[in-house]
Amino acid sequence: MKRYSARSFAVRCVMLVLGLFVVALGVALSAKANLGISPVSCLPFVLSELFPFTMGQLTIMLHVCLILLQIILLRKKYQWIQLTQLLLAVIFGYFIDFATLLLTNVQISAYPFRLIACIASCVLIGFGVFLEVKAALVVLAAEGLANALVQVTGKDFGKMKVTVDVSLVTISIIISLVSFGALRGVREGTIISAFTVGFISRFFSKRLSGIDALLSDGGKGAEQLTPTPAHSDIIVTIGREFGSGGHLIGEKLAQRLSVPFYDRQLISQAAEQSGLSHDYVAKNEEKMTHSLLYDLVMQNYAYTEDMAPADALFKAQSDVIRQMAAEGGCVIVGRCASEVLSDNPHCFRIFVRADKEARLRRIVEDYGISSVDAPELLRKVDNQRASYFKRYIGTSWGHADGYHICIDSSLMDIDSLVDQLLEVIAKWRANLPTAA
Repeated sequence: MKRYSARSFAVRCVMLVLGLFVVALGVALSAKANLGISPVSCLPFVLSELFPFTMGQLTIMLHVCLILLQIILLRKKYQWIQLTQLLLAVIFGYFIDFATLLLTNVQISAYPFRLIACIASCVLIGFGVFLEVKAALVVLAAEGLANALVQVTGKDFGKMKVTVDVSLVTISIIISLVSFGALRGVREGTIISAFTVGFISRFFSKRLSGIDALLSDGGKGAEQLTPTPAHSDIIVTIGREFGSGGHLIGEKLAQRLSVPFYDRQLISQAAEQSGLSHDYVAKNEEKMTHSLLYDLVMQNYAYTEDMAPADALFKAQSDVIRQMAAEGGCVIVGRCASEVLSDNPHCFRIFVRADKEARLRRIVEDYGISSVDAPELLRKVDNQRASYFKRYIGTSWGHADGYHICIDSSLMDIDSLVDQLLEVIAKWRANLPTAA
């Protein structure tokens, strides 16, 4: 557990307890909706219909079992401070019973209203998870077990959280079918919760970032990189469609401007800063996978302070880009550099496109891709870059508003294009305010 000032620790404790109550209220509401409980709570719900215990009491028992599993898995590596999860389990269990009592007289019969209540419960749980993670004190036992599995297997947290959730849901289904001959506690609401709570939590994290001020210890913020002064060599960023020649244009611009050129070099530097392997960075930079399983894994990082690998990679590359810009003039290709340096008034932003035929020709002739495979590769890479840009910047990739100039590299040869770009950059640079 990190050390905080007395004030910060007190605020975090209040936030953690409030988060537990909000999550408990969401669980109780989902029980009322009767369309399925969240993965972690479905087992206590099913067992509460078999044994003379409340859902809250069975939640405490489940969390005790999950804590014991952590101890068995980690053995000597187990940090005994994590036994504070037991205190959280007791508080959370009693909150569930209290929330259930509050909703005793709430009756929801029509399916549309039950669905609305189910969605509302996910919003409550997502907000509660956001508060718990922001508190950054201790996690609940299910997340603790996922962390233990990470240490044992070396897999990432998202996959281990899915493993824990699926295991609990599977056990609930088996018990439910054996005992009742039908599903209890596991329905469409369980699936909705599994796929939405993490996204909802991340939504609150982005929209309520100001809450960090409440948690601050009053110290100085992170060291800010000094922007490049006006008299330094200019910074040029280049966004590009696949096969448009953006890399070659950037390389020639850097040579003519006598400044460093950065493209693939960012890979190794980002790998060093993020702790991710060079192979992972090389395979995943500027790419965004779209699949239900991938989305499920990634949204589970909302349950922990740790970043998803893709997010850690973007942050590491962004830090590298800012550092390069702070050190002086350079040309940087891709990696959303135009937006990462959007607040730098001495950054000239270019986007390079070309017609499809010219791009396919370059892919075949320069990259050695067969003419049969080139069209699919072009479509795939462009879609990945667009999705990556949309995920981390929030706007459309290649939109003219984000650049000083957008060019079509198929209109003339690269050298002539570079000559014209240098003229434009020189005129733009001449209008920059001089250093005080």
